[in-house]
Amino acid sequence: MRKIIYTSIAFLLGTTIGYSQVNLSDSEVKTIQDQSITLIHNFEVVLNTVGDPTLSNSTVQNLIFNSYGGENRLFNNSDAIVESDLNANILNSDYANEIQDFNIAKYLTDFGLFIEKDIAGVIEFSELNVSPIINKKDIFTNVYFKSKIIGVKKESEAPFKRINRSALIKAKKVNNSWRCYIVKIEFCDANLKISGDKIEKEYSVFTEVIYKDHFELKFNDRVEKMYNDRTEVIYSDKVITLTQGVVGID
Repeated sequence: MRKIIYTSIAFLLGTTIGYSQVNLSDSEVKTIQDQSITLIHNFEVVLNTVGDPTLSNSTVQNLIFNSYGGENRLFNNSDAIVESDLNANILNSDYANEIQDFNIAKYLTDFGLFIEKDIAGVIEFSELNVSPIINKKDIFTNVYFKSKIIGVKKESEAPFKRINRSALIKAKKVNNSWRCYIVKIEFCDANLKISGDKIEKEYSVFTEVIYKDHFELKFNDRVEKMYNDRTEVIYSDKVITLTQGVVGID
């Protein structure tokens, strides 16, 4: 077990936004972001299939293996990590500082063992929102979403809360086409406001926002917008743009 450490958007801004290492076209960016969203939808399907009481154990085991080991896998490999949400008390005050990291095979196996199965579904995702491309040595993006386990844990009647989750997605060029895989799924700060088009967190002097194509820091006197190829600082009377080291003022 270890303590939960929520990564702030400001930290991501400081470590991931910079000049692109790989030139991506608009269509490539869209492909990667669309695939990333689809991966999380498919992960939801996998979880509900694992929770289907009509399926044989061998069928479920094949599904689990194919999720990280098959040609059409969702996860990068067997080392992909999921921060476990299988303890309904994990976000209560007595447990909020400790979580467990499981590899994907263990997480899916435990999900099938510990959650009461129901053919109608055992988990639901909502408000899926993809971040801008993180373009460094490798290509990544993040998908933020809300998750709620509908079923109950066996031998426990404690209901599960709806929680904030994020998935780190890695994009790879395979035979001249982009393929995306889940590297990690983790908890998000419960204070993040996740909606259909943005992720937002308020602080005392500024607000952090993630949109699909850029990051923002909103202050009382200005808005800083960070795109992959430029940064814009918007004041009431002027706009300062920084593009590849060149400063422009409008």
